[in-house]
Amino acid sequence: MGYIQLIAGGGKFLSAVQTCSIKTWQFSGTAVDTTGAPITSGNLTVSVEGELQTYTNSTIFTNGVLDINISPCLISGNLYTFNFKIASGDKVSSLSINQVAK
Repeated sequence: MGYIQLIAGGGKFLSAVQTCSIKTWQFSGTAVDTTGAPITSGNLTVSVEGELQTYTNSTIFTNGVLDINISPCLISGNLYTFNFKIASGDKVSSLSINQVAK
């Protein structure tokens, strides 16, 4: 009787090319302090850790109302970390969330 042998890694590899797509992500909400009162003014920065570079957008807000758009080039199906930083006077707060690109 004979046998079959499989040798992994032999032959040419297929090229794996992934393309990104630019879509606008919108984040809106309200900035409040520890007592629940709106933060009257400040700066909001949103960044997304990309595969090749970090994308960032920032805006100034008033009366606690936050609204910002960011348009990075992300690969559909990959998991990305969005980092939010709110600065008001000498106080800084941050938050990170993971999102799958669509």
